[in-house]
Amino acid sequence: MADVVNGGVLHGIGGVREYFERIFAITNVQVTVGDVIEIGDTVVATTYQQFYDLDGKVLGEPRMVVNRFSFSGDLVSRMVLTSQEDIPQEVRRRFRGFVSDGGGD
Repeated sequence: MADVVNGGVLHGIGGVREYFERIFAITNVQVTVGDVIEIGDTVVATTYQQFYDLDGKVLGEPRMVVNRFSFSGDLVSRMVLTSQEDIPQEVRRRFRGFVSDGGGD
């Protein structure tokens, strides 16, 4: 699984567990779900994520993450996350502490 925050790849159950425990011990995240598309045995979902510190202060810019889940029967056999840079202004407005990028909409 991709480590979107640190630009690496996670391996094994222990790596995935440690990653999420570390991230959620120091941050809160607000996630807005965008499009969800089924393609054969794969589901692709876009999510828009904004991270906050434990006091509610915004950490960085919101990011779009493309989540790709492949299935074998009813079980997820592979999950790939890809971070994207462009967040639509209408999505940015949904986050606490929104600051306009000056884009005029």
